[in-house]
Amino acid sequence: DKGIVALVCFVLAITTYTSFQYDNMNNSLTYEDSDTRRLLQEMILADGSKQLKELLHMLDEFSPEELKELAEAIEVHRLMKDLDESEYLNRFHRHRIVFKDLYTECVFREDEPPQNGECYKMLAPEVKSKKAWFFFGDSQMGKYFNALDYPYIITSKKETDDLRCGFLDYVHLPRSEEWVYPQYNQGPAKFGRKNHFCSDVASAGNRRFESDSTEGSNFMELLTVDFASDVEQQTRYTNTTQETATLHVANQLQLRGLTYEDSVCVVNVGLHDQKLCESKSDSHCLVIYVTNVKVYLNLLYNVCGSIIWLSTTPVRDTHNPNYPQRNDRMEIMNEKIREVLAKFDNGYFVDVWERALGNTFVDNAHFTQDFYDNVAGLFSSLM
Repeated sequence: DKGIVALVCFVLAITTYTSFQYDNMNNSLTYEDSDTRRLLQEMILADGSKQLKELLHMLDEFSPEELKELAEAIEVHRLMKDLDESEYLNRFHRHRIVFKDLYTECVFREDEPPQNGECYKMLAPEVKSKKAWFFFGDSQMGKYFNALDYPYIITSKKETDDLRCGFLDYVHLPRSEEWVYPQYNQGPAKFGRKNHFCSDVASAGNRRFESDSTEGSNFMELLTVDFASDVEQQTRYTNTTQETATLHVANQLQLRGLTYEDSVCVVNVGLHDQKLCESKSDSHCLVIYVTNVKVYLNLLYNVCGSIIWLSTTPVRDTHNPNYPQRNDRMEIMNEKIREVLAKFDNGYFVDVWERALGNTFVDNAHFTQDFYDNVAGLFSSLM
């Protein structure tokens, strides 16, 4: 299992001890037996990364051989913003297998341009110019998708005729003969529960934009998936919307002669999942969410070369009884997703929480257009 291998490599990497100094003149690391702890502490604290700070209390356990690699990996992480792209890519590939956890998450900052920020430099080595981009989510993901500046000439497009109830017609999959009601840990919770084969979310809707050329097809596609697990879109072959969406992705790749290595999947669920928290404790609600996300990601792992998880964004009225969303709960949900993604060797977490808080709300969950334009700019630059 690729995820287990990556995790084992990282565990091995943080069981060691030595020292280093960074020589800016020859762009190399030199090592000494003295000042090990001080130098590592200075580097980690200067970086400011929460993930690196967690290594501080482990320094006494490091062995000389693996601490050398750790020092180099941390130095790459610290210099991300200062390296030009070619140098960065070279260093990234040298260290990412053993020290993948240092590179799997980034914070999308307001003061960094999407084309040259921390997130771009993390993602570019793996996803830049991939042919197939899939976006899975609710109306929030739909707004990111609509703000994309697609870098190719669009030669064809397809959109669902019915935003809420046209999913299965769009993907050309037959409905199940009988719509099976959800279990306690599944959506839909509102509209989709009363209107079978329809989504709870009202304003997303599947759509695809494609560019054909002599070099083959490039395309991006939005698929409405508003829960981590739901039975909105059941077919004769699948039981959940997540299974149906995964089957559709596999079909689209096969149709174009592509493989999972050609695909990037941008994913988020979380806002609607909190509808399932009613009459449940927060801890029970979190267990349901994390369990469902794990199953969902395991499905996507089979068809996505890279999985980019966008953090769930905050809401305006966090204590309004008319809304199920709670910001304190969602911050924990985001932390749990970070832990889950660490088990996947193709998973990346893009944190937009603070960036969203700096924007103006237009309703309880959505923001002014400049927020979506800014985040979409990151993905447009990677396509």
